[in-house]
Amino acid sequence: MLQSEKLAALGQLVAGIAHEFNTPLGAIGAAAGNSHKALASIMTELPKLHERLDQHTRSLFTTLFIDAPARKELVTSGERRPVLRTLVQQLEAAGIGDAPGMANLLLDLGVQDELDQVMPLLRHGDSEWLLALACEMRRLQANNDTIATAVGRASKIVFALNNYARVENSADKTAVDLRESVETVLELYKSRIRQGVELECRFEALAPLPAHADELIQVWANLINNALQAMDGKGRLQLATGARDGQVVVSVTDSGPGIAPDIQARIFEPFFTTKVRGEGSGLGLHICTEIVSKHDGRIEVSSQPGRTTFEVWLPAPVPAGTLSGAAHV
Repeated sequence: MLQSEKLAALGQLVAGIAHEFNTPLGAIGAAAGNSHKALASIMTELPKLHERLDQHTRSLFTTLFIDAPARKELVTSGERRPVLRTLVQQLEAAGIGDAPGMANLLLDLGVQDELDQVMPLLRHGDSEWLLALACEMRRLQANNDTIATAVGRASKIVFALNNYARVENSADKTAVDLRESVETVLELYKSRIRQGVELECRFEALAPLPAHADELIQVWANLINNALQAMDGKGRLQLATGARDGQVVVSVTDSGPGIAPDIQARIFEPFFTTKVRGEGSGLGLHICTEIVSKHDGRIEVSSQPGRTTFEVWLPAPVPAGTLSGAAHV
């Protein structure tokens, strides 16, 4: 029954997960195309460096793109405009031709604060060509950074899916970091949350909790999915973990219409649902109570129009290091 409900919830996530993968794949495709163009230009122009520059100037040129990733990048026009204006004035005062064009190239390289160091290149007879080539090389670096970031994002989605879909056959509990457990589910719901939900997370540092990791993930997935459905994808979702009265508490709060008082006592009954046909089996919250009870805990709910909170109370975690395989917090 647990696995059936998990697969049903996973089916609802498929469209959002496909969108999550399309985003990094699109970034990788665009970056790879830009890298191809930049590389073609670089391979044509790079051999000319040895013809036009002495060893000292070549070394100075190399630092333009080798150190570029560590420099602060000015992206928005609001950031660039005042810096560009000052840079143009400095270049004009130094007698550098085409000050606006050179200033833009320097900003692209992030060397606006290193004018004295790059001045020999600016005074070189091929200065515009040199800076343009440095920008192409920097663009190649930036494209590689984009690809690495996108691959990391896709890997996080795969990791979250593996954790969600995993079936644990062992009866033994393992050390579970509650924050990581909740964030695994958030990874899968990111596309739905971004469409109009304000997310607020307050996670206290807690010691690892002895638990069945995949079962707790199923609880968070059900509570978060219910919250998003209750708000119809628009509103405020608040997630929190913390210690209270000698126990740990995970809470999920939504700003939806609330649960009517006359049905609050029934929402944990098997097959009871207020959702339209096809959106819920009526087993989700019942399974949650079974899982939480298995962990010697309880679920509490409080609801009024505009604020519904589900709290999962679990026994306090053991001190760090006393459980075999305990994770570090």
